[in-house]
Amino acid sequence: MTTNSHHPRTRKRPTPGAPRRNTLAPPPPYPHRPDVDPAQTIAHLARLEAAGMTADDIAERANLCTRTVENIAAGRRSPLATHLADRILAIPARPDIDPCAQVDATGTRRRLQALTAMAHPMDDLARRLNMDRARVATLFTAENVRAGDAARVRVLYDTLQMSPGREPMAARFAELKAWAPPLAWDDQRIDDPTASPDHGPAPKARTRRRYVADEVRHLRGLNESFEAIAGTLDLTPDYLRNLLHIIETTPPRCYVCGTTHDVRPHDGDLVPDVADPQRLMLCDACDADLDQDE
Repeated sequence: MTTNSHHPRTRKRPTPGAPRRNTLAPPPPYPHRPDVDPAQTIAHLARLEAAGMTADDIAERANLCTRTVENIAAGRRSPLATHLADRILAIPARPDIDPCAQVDATGTRRRLQALTAMAHPMDDLARRLNMDRARVATLFTAENVRAGDAARVRVLYDTLQMSPGREPMAARFAELKAWAPPLAWDDQRIDDPTASPDHGPAPKARTRRRYVADEVRHLRGLNESFEAIAGTLDLTPDYLRNLLHIIETTPPRCYVCGTTHDVRPHDGDLVPDVADPQRLMLCDACDADLDQDE
């Protein structure tokens, strides 16, 4: 009986002391560079933003992702890897712009007001800007701001202008203040003090329910029957009776926060953008905030 020397299970033993084949040489040692303090890099990012560069622009120039640039600017990467600092510091900045220099605040105010109209509350804006709330509150009414703060607001506006927030109270407050949303502003003229927002078609003066209720009261004052009014408005008499009952028995709510406590008609200048200014109801707290900001 013969044996097959090429059986797949057989394996030739290597000769002792012979060099092994298909062996990769170990890679050369990578020179370790210690991490650095991010203060210089953060200051350089502020100069780049003051020069008009956004986080996306900086990330593209440094070959980094935008989230990394934002984390470094916010101080969330400390200590900072040396290769990241080198990439950012290699981007030239305009030396004639100082982040602490005072610039016109028209664009900053409009951007913050527009984000508020998109239901982004001030607390959320302060957190995203890495500022305290009191400092952000002053930017809403300031005449001049630091160039670094204006650059931060510009970057945040570019990030959130098409992203609705989750706080309807902020949007209602912006509506009472007649603050224009982002879509009403031209990005090329939002910093121009002479520019005005384009709100598009004027909103309806009243909601349909309020309109129907006012029409019913008016026609009832002319001694018209519910059946005749229903025929005029193309509605059923039962619907008209229920509608009047709901409106007359429902307690008024604050237009901003929705509370039913200490609610009364607003006695200041009415804002024309509100859907039903004749019935603008505010609680004492929201009324005081509105008058204070005016």
